[in-house]
Amino acid sequence: MKSLIRSIYTQILPLAYGVILLQFSDVYAQNTSPATQNKTANCIEITPSEKAQFFKKGPQALIAGVRVLPVFKEEDRKRFLGFKIDQILDDSILKGGIIKEGDVILNVNGEPIGRPEHFMKAWDTAKKAKKITLEIQRDSEKQSYHWCIIEQ
Repeated sequence: MKSLIRSIYTQILPLAYGVILLQFSDVYAQNTSPATQNKTANCIEITPSEKAQFFKKGPQALIAGVRVLPVFKEEDRKRFLGFKIDQILDDSILKGGIIKEGDVILNVNGEPIGRPEHFMKAWDTAKKAKKITLEIQRDSEKQSYHWCIIEQ
C-alpha cells in the first residue's frame, strides 16, 4: 500500500499538478501572434474565448505529452521547490513553446502546485483571473511569464 501511495505521489500527481497550467500557458504563447503581445505591460494577450476554450477541456487534457519530476530545495532536500519538466513528447502542445525541458515550475499566480489542494486552488484561480502569471526556474534563474485576458 505504501508503494502505491508513493507511486501516486511521485508519478501521477506531478503530471497532474505540474502540467495542467503549464500547458495553458504554452498553448496561448504558441498561438499568440507577435502583434498581440503587449510589450509595454510584459504580457501576452489572449481573448476570453481562447481562455474559455482551454478551460473547457479540463485539467485531464493537459496531462498527456509531458513527464515531470518533483524537485526539492538544495539546502535541505526536504522542502518542495516545484516540478521539473523532464520530457516533452513530440506530440505535446508544449513542443516549441515557452516551457522547455529542464524548467522547474515554481507557481501559478503565486499559488504553489505541490499538493492536490494547491493545484486545484491554482486551477480555480487561473480560471477566474484576468491575468495569469507562471513563475519558473531555468538554469538557476527565476523567470515569470504573464498572460492577460483582453476584452474583444
